[in-house]
Amino acid sequence: ANHALFKASLFMVAGIIDHSCGSRDLRHIGNLRPALPVLFIVALVATLSMAGIPPLGGFISKELFYESSLHSALPGAWPRLLPLLALLASVLTVAYCAKFLVWTFLRPPAEPAAGHGHFHAPPAAFAIAPAILAALALALGPGAQAFTPGLLEPAALAVAPPALDHHEHLHLALWHGWNLPLLMSLATVLLGAALFAAL
Repeated sequence: ANHALFKASLFMVAGIIDHSCGSRDLRHIGNLRPALPVLFIVALVATLSMAGIPPLGGFISKELFYESSLHSALPGAWPRLLPLLALLASVLTVAYCAKFLVWTFLRPPAEPAAGHGHFHAPPAAFAIAPAILAALALALGPGAQAFTPGLLEPAALAVAPPALDHHEHLHLALWHGWNLPLLMSLATVLLGAALFAAL
């Protein structure tokens, strides 16, 4: 659910940028926040959710991803490798999320936009659909437990029936105390930001 919300919102944001700038090439666009302030906020929320930053829904998904990686039943070295691979994938996600936000909205273009059309502001209505999706990605963080009985538990049962029985319930929350997935999340943000800064 989180992936669908933030990724669909960001695909629409990319389409609006392409429509407005005549390009999606990050080398040729930039500093769009003053011209597209509402789209910047939508992109910020959706991108932070994709990066797994609290209090957005993507943070809960990333915590579950890390928790699953720590309890693998795969043979051989996989139980030790999976948490490292999960961490690496998430660090790269934070880095490219930072690149998207900074290069698109906060810094001037790196190269002249040769061969591309001039910027023209999109109709305000273009931002409505991605804004709704980004708002839901935000709501799935603090409100995750409210979505659980009617939406998330039936989905879990449909995908993996043995995962839940009638006496067991999903407990989704932003805070489960200090644990290894949370420490992995903190490392993810720090390493992802450092990687972006270094590159």
